[in-house]
Amino acid sequence: MQSVVLKEVKCYKYALSFLVHMYQTLIYNREDDMQSYVYTLEADIEPIEGFYNGKPFFRKIFQPGYAEAAVARLVQSFPHPNVVSIYNITEEYYDMEYLPIGDANIDDASMTCAKDHLQSIGVMYIDWKCDNVRMTSDGVCKLIDFDCSGILSSDGSWLSPPPMYYNYKRARLAGMTTPKEIDEHAFSEFIRNL
Repeated sequence: MQSVVLKEVKCYKYALSFLVHMYQTLIYNREDDMQSYVYTLEADIEPIEGFYNGKPFFRKIFQPGYAEAAVARLVQSFPHPNVVSIYNITEEYYDMEYLPIGDANIDDASMTCAKDHLQSIGVMYIDWKCDNVRMTSDGVCKLIDFDCSGILSSDGSWLSPPPMYYNYKRARLAGMTTPKEIDEHAFSEFIRNL
């Protein structure tokens, strides 16, 4: 009986995740969109007022207790062409480049460059999945969403560990133990499934 209930819960979670993804895709995939949006803690996407340099932006509310704020600060301090641009960071949220195109052909070479860059600044992304890659209107793939990322200390252990979500757990089940092994495993699974 318990396994049946667990299967139903997993199916429900998957269905809910799929519906949220479809809703986000409907909003995001509008190249002509001149509206800025906020992603709330309740996983809602709502329009907000304002622009950065005449362009719409996307605001992400920080998850309490996650390393996301520290990661966003590192990403803002060390920009990369294949990682979303961070415009503004407060204690509660960050504003980033609005990337309207999703579900595009993901360039694995540009994602490898993004991974290498993030690792070089001490960020282990881990949440490698197609939903976290968007495209600019001129075709550049960029990585978004840092809520499942962690930060390394100088000795290679976790300074700010990520939450134990799907990719983290899968890497641990596959025998990965160090932060870099976990990130590399998650990335290789992502590339393999493109």
